[in-house]
Amino acid sequence: MTTSKFVDQYAVAAAQLKAAQKSVDDLKAKILAIGETEIAGDKFALKVSTYETSRLDTAMVKGWLTEAQIAEATKTSTANRITVAARANQRLAA
Repeated sequence: MTTSKFVDQYAVAAAQLKAAQKSVDDLKAKILAIGETEIAGDKFALKVSTYETSRLDTAMVKGWLTEAQIAEATKTSTANRITVAARANQRLAA
Protein backbone atom coordinates (compact mmCIF):
# COMPACT_ATOMS: atom_id res chain seq x y z
CA MET A 1 0.00 0.00 0.00
CA THR A 2 1.33 3.42 -0.95
CA THR A 3 1.29 6.07 1.77
CA SER A 4 0.96 9.83 1.43
CA LYS A 5 0.44 12.77 3.77
CA PHE A 6 -2.38 13.83 1.45
CA VAL A 7 -4.51 10.93 2.67
CA ASP A 8 -4.89 12.31 6.19
CA GLN A 9 -5.34 15.87 4.91
CA TYR A 10 -8.04 14.67 2.51
CA ALA A 11 -9.87 12.73 5.24
CA VAL A 12 -9.91 15.75 7.57
CA ALA A 13 -11.01 18.12 4.79
CA ALA A 14 -13.80 15.73 3.74
CA ALA A 15 -15.05 15.53 7.34
CA GLN A 16 -14.95 19.31 7.66
CA LEU A 17 -16.86 19.69 4.40
CA LYS A 18 -19.54 17.27 5.60
CA ALA A 19 -19.89 19.20 8.88
CA ALA A 20 -20.04 22.53 7.03
CA GLN A 21 -22.73 21.20 4.66
CA LYS A 22 -24.84 20.11 7.64
CA SER A 23 -24.46 23.60 9.12
CA VAL A 24 -25.50 25.18 5.80
CA ASP A 25 -28.52 22.86 5.56
CA ASP A 26 -29.59 23.66 9.13
CA LEU A 27 -29.26 27.41 8.54
CA LYS A 28 -31.17 27.15 5.26
CA ALA A 29 -34.06 25.47 7.08
CA LYS A 30 -34.10 28.27 9.67
CA ILE A 31 -34.02 30.94 6.95
CA LEU A 32 -36.87 29.30 5.03
CA ALA A 33 -38.89 28.98 8.25
CA ILE A 34 -38.84 32.79 8.59
CA GLY A 35 -41.10 32.87 5.55
CA GLU A 36 -39.85 36.14 4.06
CA THR A 37 -38.44 36.75 0.57
CA GLU A 38 -35.82 39.26 1.71
CA ILE A 39 -33.88 38.94 4.96
CA ALA A 40 -31.02 41.14 6.16
CA GLY A 41 -28.21 40.43 8.58
CA ASP A 42 -25.55 42.83 9.82
CA LYS A 43 -23.20 42.13 6.92
CA PHE A 44 -25.22 40.30 4.27
CA ALA A 45 -28.71 40.25 2.80
CA LEU A 46 -30.55 37.27 1.33
CA LYS A 47 -33.27 36.95 -1.25
CA VAL A 48 -35.33 33.78 -1.06
CA SER A 49 -37.08 32.57 -4.21
CA THR A 50 -39.00 29.47 -5.13
CA TYR A 51 -38.66 27.79 -8.50
CA GLU A 52 -39.65 24.56 -10.17
CA THR A 53 -37.37 22.08 -11.86
CA SER A 54 -38.21 19.15 -14.09
CA ARG A 55 -36.44 15.93 -14.78
CA LEU A 56 -36.94 13.17 -17.25
CA ASP A 57 -38.36 10.02 -15.68
CA THR A 58 -35.80 7.67 -17.18
CA ALA A 59 -37.43 4.57 -15.71
CA MET A 60 -40.65 5.41 -17.56
CA VAL A 61 -38.83 6.22 -20.80
CA LYS A 62 -36.86 2.98 -20.60
CA GLY A 63 -40.18 1.18 -20.44
CA TRP A 64 -41.10 2.63 -23.83
CA LEU A 65 -37.80 1.85 -25.56
CA THR A 66 -36.18 -1.35 -26.72
CA GLU A 67 -32.88 -2.52 -25.24
CA ALA A 68 -31.18 -1.55 -28.51
CA GLN A 69 -32.61 1.98 -28.37
CA ILE A 70 -31.55 2.34 -24.74
CA ALA A 71 -28.02 1.15 -25.59
CA GLU A 72 -27.81 3.58 -28.52
CA ALA A 73 -28.91 6.50 -26.35
CA THR A 74 -26.69 5.62 -23.38
CA LYS A 75 -23.56 7.66 -22.76
CA THR A 76 -20.89 6.30 -20.45
CA SER A 77 -18.62 8.48 -18.38
CA THR A 78 -15.75 7.73 -16.04
CA ALA A 79 -15.49 9.21 -12.56
CA ASN A 80 -13.30 8.76 -9.51
CA ARG A 81 -14.53 7.93 -6.03
CA ILE A 82 -12.40 8.18 -2.91
CA THR A 83 -13.64 6.30 0.14
CA VAL A 84 -12.14 7.25 3.50
CA ALA A 85 -11.54 4.55 6.11
CA ALA A 86 -9.84 5.15 9.44
CA ARG A 87 -6.81 2.99 10.14
CA ALA A 88 -6.52 0.97 13.36
CA ASN A 89 -7.55 2.89 16.48
CA GLN A 90 -7.99 6.18 14.61
CA ARG A 91 -11.06 8.36 14.89
CA LEU A 92 -11.80 11.17 12.48
CA ALA A 93 -13.09 14.36 14.07
CA ALA A 94 -14.20 17.32 11.98
